Amino acid sequence: MSGIVTGAEREAAVAQWLICAVQASERRAVWQDWTQRGAALMPCGVLFSGVKITARTVTAAAGSEDVDAYLARVIQGPVICTQNGRSYVALVGPSVARRWKVPGVSMLGDGAFLGVPRPSLDRASGASAFWAVPFDSPGMLCMGHDVEHVVEAGRRGGPACG
Repeated sequence: MSGIVTGAEREAAVAQWLICAVQASERRAVWQDWTQRGAALMPCGVLFSGVKITARTVTAAAGSEDVDAYLARVIQGPVICTQNGRSYVALVGPSVARRWKVPGVSMLGDGAFLGVPRPSLDRASGASAFWAVPFDSPGMLCMGHDVEHVVEAGRRGGPACG
């Protein structure tokens, strides 16, 4: 028996982890939204928070590199591309929201909701919200300082180290 996890198994595990962010009575609705709409509103501040970064900032930070590849290399955690590519949301731990101090960057923490795409949706899906960087495994989130470096690099107009 091999220890290799397939993409479908990883997506199922991530879906199960994400679904834990909502009340048990709302989980069926999330599954239906993922199936019918491709995304579901989920509360931030429970399992994850989100740092919302404009596409312009991320593109400037990436320079000539493919944005999704850049984010996967530098942030190394799950990132959602939203609003047909107008913004990116890096998923971070809830504690990051409480100490986030980067001006001009929206933090989606306690009380906020985020449209979370079905774990299988990627850029090729054509969905308006998709995973620019999918989860490596359930619970593995972006580090706040890595996200901050991307924002700083974008504001400088050049790639972040990484």
